Amino acid sequence: MKKKRYLFIKAAVGIAACCSLLPVFPAVADSEVKFHGTLLVVECRLNDGKKQSVDFGNAVGIHRIDGKRYEQPVPFHLECENYSGGKMPPMTLTLEGTPVSFNHAAVATSVKGLGIELRRNGEAQPLNQAVALDSSAQPVLTAVPVADPSVKLNASPFTASIKLSVEVP
Repeated sequence: MKKKRYLFIKAAVGIAACCSLLPVFPAVADSEVKFHGTLLVVECRLNDGKKQSVDFGNAVGIHRIDGKRYEQPVPFHLECENYSGGKMPPMTLTLEGTPVSFNHAAVATSVKGLGIELRRNGEAQPLNQAVALDSSAQPVLTAVPVADPSVKLNASPFTASIKLSVEVP
């Protein structure tokens, strides 16, 4: 009887070894995907590509600068072509310039303590920050002189400049 028992164990080990050596092949399925589209270049012109000027005149009173008086419109006219579906793509507007230390929305002028605050639709527009532009309506931009309360202004001509930048991200 010993012999039969030994054969039985050997046979069981042989079956286990046999089964563990069988390779397992995963099921494979594949599919082809094709991509297509059309590349467009949205072409925009801001103010017909011309430099613009805002003139505050020769009568800006030093003691009357309060961030309200002397507000002037900033020319802004945007025309774009080559957009699809009859709808303008999302865009951003950035007013680029050197800000003054006392107002994040005012560009530095040639006179210490004097800045020109830029506003979009009546709200102060921080410089050097891209903001979403509503493509269904042109923004209304204005500029107004602002003064640093810690600086005594002297009568003199002043200049400042910014760069308007519209981008289709």
